[in-house]
Amino acid sequence: MDQQQKSSPLREVRIPEEESKGINQPLSSPTLAAMVSSKPSRQTVWNESTFEKSPTSSLPGRDGSTPFASDERSEVSPSHVSQPQPKPERERTPKRKLKQKRKPLNFCGPQTFTTILTGQPPHQQTFTLHTSLLTHTSSFFRQASNNPSLVETRTQTMKLPNLDSTLFSIIVNYLYTQKILPAPPPSNPASPPSQEPNTPDQEPDELSQLTLYKLHTMAVHLKLPALQNKVVKELVKYEFKGSLEDCITEWEGLATYAFGKEMAGSVLREKALEDLADVYLLLGKEQVREVFLERLFGGAAMGVLGMLLGQKGLGGGEGVERFLVTEEEGDDE
Repeated sequence: MDQQQKSSPLREVRIPEEESKGINQPLSSPTLAAMVSSKPSRQTVWNESTFEKSPTSSLPGRDGSTPFASDERSEVSPSHVSQPQPKPERERTPKRKLKQKRKPLNFCGPQTFTTILTGQPPHQQTFTLHTSLLTHTSSFFRQASNNPSLVETRTQTMKLPNLDSTLFSIIVNYLYTQKILPAPPPSNPASPPSQEPNTPDQEPDELSQLTLYKLHTMAVHLKLPALQNKVVKELVKYEFKGSLEDCITEWEGLATYAFGKEMAGSVLREKALEDLADVYLLLGKEQVREVFLERLFGGAAMGVLGMLLGQKGLGGGEGVERFLVTEEEGDDE
């Protein structure tokens, strides 16, 4: 029985003639359209804000509805697309104008000269210097060279009657040699010149402390920052020489100058008080200290005592750097 069932041929299935008419017939265009429309379609929508493709499917939902009609293009209303917002313009800050770096000092080739008259007659002195040297090292002379009211155009002469001639001669020597040297003592026209050379005792090899302070004041006026710093460094390593009476006399002059109008507003007024406080501490005997304070006028004496109470002096301040200035090339104040 079982063997007959296994070996029995498959039953023949007959399709009615009415139903088999359309099997071998070519599909009409409406039929193709229906088949195409029955497949899920994927349409691409461009996102205008990010410029990226976002595919959207038109698969039918649970309720049989389709998000997009299959026979119509999917169009996105421009009102529903975020438009790219223009970037706000950044506020442009004005670029800092870089100072033009000056050319290095050069004495080669043709040179022009400037004549400077210092002091009051009959003690007026004349100095003739390279114009390029003056304008290169000092913003004061750099500005004055373009001012007809200060420099006579035809003769290139400048009058500075308020400048001390001896101090200015020290500055002239510094501009050419970069060294601070004392000026020779003025000669007396009434006496004949000596035929013997000066001995080291007759000609000082360094400036006094008071002269250094005065030189710093003139360097500030003429806007010579390099010379200002060099004078400060000379003051730091300065050592008194001579008798005690000579030193007290010099300190008395320094106190008078430090509280005078010449150093009003100067950064070195505090340095002068520190130096005077150092002197007070170095004087061993109490009687000598009292004499020293008595020789100073009230303002200077109080300033020295203030330095002592503030535990400054003897190098106990904040350092010499606070008295130095920047030496920026091309810095015209």
